[in-house]
Amino acid sequence: MSRQPWNYAFGSDSPLERFLMLDGKIVLLGSDHDAVNFLHYVEHIAGIPSKRVARYEVPIMENGRRAWRAMEEFNTSGDGIPLEI
Repeated sequence: MSRQPWNYAFGSDSPLERFLMLDGKIVLLGSDHDAVNFLHYVEHIAGIPSKRVARYEVPIMENGRRAWRAMEEFNTSGDGIPLEI
């Protein structure tokens, strides 16, 4: 968990990918798509055409002061990644 990419935080080199590389297992009991972050990893790495990118700014602490950092990731909401490929 110590390394986390700023952009596309669910994709390559994310804790989710490292969990996968360690052959980790997930049990889904009563969870839907929006409650399971690991499914977002698949959305990030899959070669799905027309993925929408979400861009936003987040507050971070930098030298003891709040600063704003630009970030981006694939939009994994219902209108972001098409389910019909």
